[in-house]
This record gives sequence, structure tokens and C-alpha cells, in this order.
Amino acid sequence: MSEKCQICDGPVKNGRCTLCGMPYRNDEVLYHLNENRSDHYRHATPEVRKKMKAQEIPLGDQPKTDANVSSKEEIQARQNAMRQEAMKRIRTTRTAGTKKVKTEKKKDRSGTVKLIILIVVLLMGFGPMIEDALESLTETVPSFREETEEDASASIIPWENENGQDVYSVGKYFGQLTVGKELPEGVYRIYTDEGDAEVRIINGDDVTDYLIGEGDGDLKLFLKKEMVVEVSEASASQIVQFCCKISK
Repeated sequence: MSEKCQICDGPVKNGRCTLCGMPYRNDEVLYHLNENRSDHYRHATPEVRKKMKAQEIPLGDQPKTDANVSSKEEIQARQNAMRQEAMKRIRTTRTAGTKKVKTEKKKDRSGTVKLIILIVVLLMGFGPMIEDALESLTETVPSFREETEEDASASIIPWENENGQDVYSVGKYFGQLTVGKELPEGVYRIYTDEGDAEVRIINGDDVTDYLIGEGDGDLKLFLKKEMVVEVSEASASQIVQFCCKISK
């Protein structure tokens, strides 16, 4: 390669004229179409030869860097943090529902007190003439049911773990889930954070019950559309995790 530009006679630096920008390639170090790898290796630069040698090493034998390797403890800690965040969101939903029920009960009690005061005033004025009406009115006062554990565990919370997989935290009182609606079709790893749980899979006329948890390990199943999934209310675990590994 000439040190002077053939167009403007300017100096050539790093393969290009510094005045007009005319490129000058060194064909001896470039790869040529249909060129044999061994021929290219002979006229390549030392840097190119180093890269070619590195490419010949199998992936399994290549050294791993610390930046691409995470310890098992770090992965477990991140997964636990994600699960705790999902549980926190479920508890927040349950607390909001409890406050709403208590507010409604408080309003109803306030109205009942006013009604009783009015009835007492009427009784003082009319005496026994309205005793029967008072009893009838008392029987018709609506009563609100107490919040049960079923209300607190009737939620489904979707979230994403560190591997980019969709996870669905399902409360045992949520009821039936239809694949294709509440759950997408795919291969699932079904597990619990604590306690055992019974999961029922309904596929047409076929009904299969699975027991998962601390003593029985995780359950891996392919759930296709129209299948119905249900967590038994008799399960010890309040929450069952459905981790979708391969979405269809």
C-alpha cells in the first residue's frame, strides 16, 4: 500500500487518506470470497489469527468469566425476593378488602343505632301498640358475614422471575382456572413456597389429582388450552406457584 494518496497525493493513515478520505485496503489481510480458511490464516494479521484460534475452541471448553456466572445463593436470594413481593401484594389486596368490609359494617351499625333511637321514642309515645312492629323490624336488619380465610386466598397474581418466565401465584380459594384464559398454554413447573398442596387437572372427562409440596417435590406438566386447573381447598399451602417455562 502506498504511503501517498493516488488521488490528492495526501498522506495515508490507517488505510484512509487524511485529506480526501479515499480508502486504501490491504487485500493481503482481508478475507476473500470462497477462500480456504487455512489460506486466509497464512496471510492474516496476528490479531485475526488470535481470533480465529479462539473461534476453534468448543463452547464447552471456553473459559467462563465471573461476570457471566452467578452463585447458587445469589439466584436463590433473588427468587425469594420475587416470591416475597408477590406474597406482599396478595396480603395488601386482602387488607384492602378487610377495610372495605369493616367500613360497610360501621355504616350499617350507625344506621341501626339511629333506627333504634327512633323506635324507642315511638315506644315511649305509643307504648305496646308498636311492639310487634319493632320485633318485625329487628328481624329484617341485614347482617354482614365475617371475612373468611377464603376471601383472603381468592387471588391470582402474575409476575416475572429473573429468568424472564411468567409466574402465577394462585390462592387455594381462587377456584377453577381455564388454560387459555387465566393461564396461558405451556409447560409449567408447579410448586409451593411452604406446605403441601393438592392440584387437580381436568382434561375433558379425565380428572387427575397431584400432590405437591415439601415432601413430594415440584410438578412439571404441559397444560394445553381448554384444560381446567383447580387447587384443593384442603391444601395446607395458601399459595401455589405456576411457573410457565415454555409458552406456546
